[in-house]
Amino acid sequence: MAYIEFKNVEKIYKMGEVDNYIMKEEIIITILGILVGLVLGTMYAYTLIDSIEINTMKYIKGIHLDSYLQASGFMILFTIIVSIGVHFTLKKVDLIESLKSVE
Repeated sequence: MAYIEFKNVEKIYKMGEVDNYIMKEEIIITILGILVGLVLGTMYAYTLIDSIEINTMKYIKGIHLDSYLQASGFMILFTIIVSIGVHFTLKKVDLIESLKSVE
């Protein structure tokens, strides 16, 4: 959504407002991605374990809380790195030049 509307938004608002808009959107998408990923990942892990175990060999079907925290932490870290990159890229955008460009 941010990439589709970015050209229109940058013509209306100041750069700080555009930066805040994109950062808020990234945070919301990250939180939703973590929640959906943890649920679907847990279901996938249990399905995978069920499909590979045989009668003579059983696996423990437990995922520790540490695994969930690590996965969430990596996603948050990756989002912070991407947000820093987007912030510096946005600082390079010339608003006056973007007003002159015809799409």
